[in-house]
Amino acid sequence: MTEEQAKLRDEANSAIRVLSKCGAIETLRGGKDFITAVGLNYLATTRGINVVVAIDRDLCDPSAGRYVVVATGTDRDGNVTIDVGDASPENVPKAIRGSELRMASTRARNRVIRNMVADLLPFIRKNIQWTTHEELPSDESVVENETASTPHERIAKY
Repeated sequence: MTEEQAKLRDEANSAIRVLSKCGAIETLRGGKDFITAVGLNYLATTRGINVVVAIDRDLCDPSAGRYVVVATGTDRDGNVTIDVGDASPENVPKAIRGSELRMASTRARNRVIRNMVADLLPFIRKNIQWTTHEELPSDESVVENETASTPHERIAKY
């Protein structure tokens, strides 16, 4: 293992300890572990990643609840990643219908962050799903082990 790989492994192990302690990894029905949007945002913060989102008005149809959002991420070294997120009533859980614009934004932002932290992924537990449960189109994204506090509150402790 190279020195750079060892550094990435140590960074990944540290991140997983924090994410696990603060509840930013959730176990869903079926026993799969998913990172939460809060967990991805934590990784972005530790990496100095800033993400800006913009609505692509040419591709949106608000009357039908269809939205496309473009996200641009920049890290502290000036590297840039661009990705898109889309949402419509057909691909969001019933519980959040009417919030398709926010879901499109979440999907775009999370895709950019995943791309920008991809070098960490080989060093993190293989059974963690990197599509956040908030992005899942199915109503199966109900968390089995929810607690009273939110991941935002729990991550602030670390």
